[in-house]
Formats: sequence, C-alpha cells, structure tokens
Amino acid sequence: MPHSFFPSPGFLLGGTAPLREAFLMVGAAADWCSLEPRCRGFTISAEVHDDRLHWVRFSSNGRVVLSAEWMSYF
Repeated sequence: MPHSFFPSPGFLLGGTAPLREAFLMVGAAADWCSLEPRCRGFTISAEVHDDRLHWVRFSSNGRVVLSAEWMSYF
C-alpha cells in the first residue's frame, strides 16, 4: 500500500547526497518514495503541487527547514 504524503512549506534536510534527484510529477515522486525504504520524503522547488513536472529531491531525513520557495512532502 503506498504511503500518503502531506505537503509542508520548506525543504527536507539531506545528508551529503540526496537519495535521488529527477524531474517527476508529484504523484510519481510519491510512488517512488513509497517503494524506497530509506526515503522519508521529497522536496520540489515550487510552492504549487499541480500536474506538471517538478525538480524533485528525495531525502532520507525527515527534518523540514521552513522556506516559502520550497514544498516538501513527507
């Protein structure tokens, strides 16, 4: 069963390198993160969560740093 992700303003802190970075739609990003055991969430470089491609950064860390320029899902 896929995980339900909830949006939060800000970006997820990562380690030295993200788990993955890619252009994806939010739904596809949620599907990938649900299947990756280390994934705690992902960040897009936009305030909106619509049906378009976004640059997505996946993180193994669930800590969010508030920022109006980013939207994270965890």
